[in-house]
Amino acid sequence: MKLSTQEVYGLRCILRIAQAGEGAGITIPEISEKEGISKAYTAKILRILRLNNLIISERGKHGGYVLADMPEKIPVSRVVNALGGKLYESDFCRKYHPENNHVCDPLDTCTIRDLWFSVQHAVDEILNGVTLQDIINYTITMPGTTTKK
Repeated sequence: MKLSTQEVYGLRCILRIAQAGEGAGITIPEISEKEGISKAYTAKILRILRLNNLIISERGKHGGYVLADMPEKIPVSRVVNALGGKLYESDFCRKYHPENNHVCDPLDTCTIRDLWFSVQHAVDEILNGVTLQDIINYTITMPGTTTKK
């Protein structure tokens, strides 16, 4: 599995917004400077996050971007899915079949398909169980382990 630059930078941007605190807006130039991402790319990422109702843009003297919800209510899966989607989408077999409009044959016995469904399920389970607040607290609980940084 490979995360895209957009997913990695997007997660960094939304964490920067979350760390600013409740009601404290943070601007594109501030995020850009602190994360070492160009202003244009930061703006593109924030637009995607805003359109997916993860952040809100506030105008005015103390404006900027704030989270649309409390960080403990935003699972990492929502952020990653908004920025790039899933590793294995349900229409995968249609996209990558040589004839494009047909499902791979034989669908019922395709062992690779079952493998990707299993991998996606495991990834979803982990990302659904980790919130922005967990990352801010540096505490991530994975099946069978607890890690504190």
